[in-house]
Amino acid sequence: MKKAYWLTAAFFIISLLIILLKQSSPFGWIFSLALNLFFACVVAFLLFGGLHLWYKNKVLSRIFSSLILAFALLIGAIQLLINIDYRLVLPLTSTDMSQEDWQEDINFLQSKIVGHPAVKADVILPRKINYKNLEGLSDDDKLLEIIRQVSVFKDGHSYVPPFQLYNQSQYLPLKGYYFDDGYYVLAAASEYQELVGKQILKIGGVSIEHIFNQVIEITGPENEYNAKYRFDFYLYNLNLLKSLKVVDGDKVPIIYRDNEKENVVTVKGGSFINWLFWVLKPNELILPPTIGLQKPNYNLFFEDKNLVLRLNLIENISDDNSIEMLADQLRSQLKSEPESLIIDLRNNSGGNNQLYEPIIRAILESTYINDSSRLFIFTSYTTFSAGINFLDELKQRTTATLIGQPTGAGPNHYGDAQLMTLPNSGIFFFLSTRQWTGIGKNDSLKTMKPDILVRYNFEDYLEGTDPWTTAMKSFSDEEKRNP
Repeated sequence: MKKAYWLTAAFFIISLLIILLKQSSPFGWIFSLALNLFFACVVAFLLFGGLHLWYKNKVLSRIFSSLILAFALLIGAIQLLINIDYRLVLPLTSTDMSQEDWQEDINFLQSKIVGHPAVKADVILPRKINYKNLEGLSDDDKLLEIIRQVSVFKDGHSYVPPFQLYNQSQYLPLKGYYFDDGYYVLAAASEYQELVGKQILKIGGVSIEHIFNQVIEITGPENEYNAKYRFDFYLYNLNLLKSLKVVDGDKVPIIYRDNEKENVVTVKGGSFINWLFWVLKPNELILPPTIGLQKPNYNLFFEDKNLVLRLNLIENISDDNSIEMLADQLRSQLKSEPESLIIDLRNNSGGNNQLYEPIIRAILESTYINDSSRLFIFTSYTTFSAGINFLDELKQRTTATLIGQPTGAGPNHYGDAQLMTLPNSGIFFFLSTRQWTGIGKNDSLKTMKPDILVRYNFEDYLEGTDPWTTAMKSFSDEEKRNP
């Protein structure tokens, strides 16, 4: 027993080390083996502990022993079922659906869609579907039909994520960014490192541009910039690529440019759970503004002689570190009359519309900083939702100069999306519940264009340069020369 215990401890440490080492690229058989070995060791430790208590031959010990042993067997059974088909252990989705199940899902979807504010205002009449629209389709194609149904609103808050338990979504282990000079891979699983830093030209013989246009057509984004921000979610979804007839198998040929030559590498998909963990884990990267979660929500700091307010998410960090306290800090720092104030919204994908007013008031109180040559706002494709509302208020109430990329939505948009789930398939989707109206109520633009447009190319990323800051400095220097 003692030898088995120490052998298990050794395997536990080895598996944990592999998981920690591979967390930056959680793909492939080594990571999967380490993960399974880790849970097997946890089960073994519980079994050892349970048996040890059992042999004490006391009533209370045997009660605890029985509970521990039952828990160990439960974890082992769950792990086994997850490896076979994780839908077997998750009640959210069914592995076998009847026509009646699908019709119930469709009826549920349509009952929710008519509650969208665009339908209530008679702006959009949604297309009605029934089971005949889905009959004979594969699981992936059924999901595509549901995606199309919700996309009719062309509302960035109302959409069906392509990663679903329902069809065991598979993802290519890559992530990238749509720069102004093309789409480039920024990270890849260890076996596909040759793709990092390369421009992707085609997937399965279909150009990136064509796939991008297909994604716009089926998902109904707010605008093309919002589509670029979310492109990775769709581009690397193997199930969706099959439904769009981009590829027809599990091995995907990717054509990329390398020193002006076209090369091909074949990539295999893996679980979407691994991919999401990899892509969405919080990070502190500023550029490029991508789909990862940036932390912290906000910070205020000096960069050279410029005061920078970086606002990634309009949500209080804690009771002791609220946005109202942030506004007080801003008010205090502005008294020192910094060379400029930069409000960085490049990674701001939303938050709470009720929280940002103290920041605006702090800026308006400083007549020194409320000047087009001193007050700057950085925007990107990622700027969205409550970030747009905040930006619109700043644009209308201050003299700020906007620098960057067009935003992922316009000042008048639908929002406050609710998460909903179809009762049988478990397909989840988001649907807007209200319309947000900006200060310019008749503004029909689906984006907010900057005063100074920035081009962000792959070379900028490679060299670590920041075109937003460069554009700001050029503008400030010009203003000083020509006051």
